[in-house]
Amino acid sequence: MKMKKYYCLIVFWALAAWNCSEDKLKLYEGPSALYFNVKNEQGKRLDTVNFSFGLTNVTDTLFPIRVQSTGDIYDSDRTFNIKITETFNVTEGVDYDFSGSFTYRAGRHNDFLRVKLYQVDPEDDRDKYITFQLLPSDDFEVGNLPYLF
Repeated sequence: MKMKKYYCLIVFWALAAWNCSEDKLKLYEGPSALYFNVKNEQGKRLDTVNFSFGLTNVTDTLFPIRVQSTGDIYDSDRTFNIKITETFNVTEGVDYDFSGSFTYRAGRHNDFLRVKLYQVDPEDDRDKYITFQLLPSDDFEVGNLPYLF
């Protein structure tokens, strides 16, 4: 009877050890891509965002807009490009300044594009907005990528 217990224990521990093999953790495999942390009605992340600032009373300031990335974190800076697709009641150089090329800093999964806003006339109560669109670069893809949920 004692031998039977030992055999059962040996079989139990052998099965336990066999079932405890570790599966390799699946890491992200895909391109580095950029998106704004905004979702549309279907829940998809967007590569285009509207930035409204007409009814705010700002002094000259750099306003950050968050940009996020998929893929690995890099140990070197990368560049990304933005274009303005639409504006309303604003003039570049008067209401804002903007450079189309930005640096995505090393070691980050998110960064910011910065838009220079100039002081708004307190008497000007018009809505103002700018629509930004991310563009592909040598370092990043953009668009409605299937893994952006």
